[in-house]
Amino acid sequence: MSALTRDQKQMFQERLANRHKELRAEIREELERSGLQHFQDMAGEVSDLGDASVADMLVDFDIGMVKRQVEELTLVEQAQKRLNATDFNVCQECGEDIDLSRLMANPVATRCIVCQEQREKFYQHDDMPKL
Repeated sequence: MSALTRDQKQMFQERLANRHKELRAEIREELERSGLQHFQDMAGEVSDLGDASVADMLVDFDIGMVKRQVEELTLVEQAQKRLNATDFNVCQECGEDIDLSRLMANPVATRCIVCQEQREKFYQHDDMPKL
């Protein structure tokens, strides 16, 4: 298991801190735009069921966007903790190093590419919507 250099660690700290700040701003903006007033603005005071349905869908989309942003924010915070605990570049599945190029592309990665590919094959249908 190879440790990150001080420069690499600092670079990841900066990238994660910047993404954390961006996500907090995005979440704040989405929450300010959403809510009941947002629904009323889209649907209008006099609307038919089609207009209300579209407004509902747009509000749901906004809620989904905030949910994804909060989930990413959580991943960023977890990566920041791992970086400080020195297991930032260690695969949570096999314990081997996560390749630096993978972390550069996705600093919140918790698995090496081999373990991630296996997980995606095994769980490929878990996040699929169900009716």
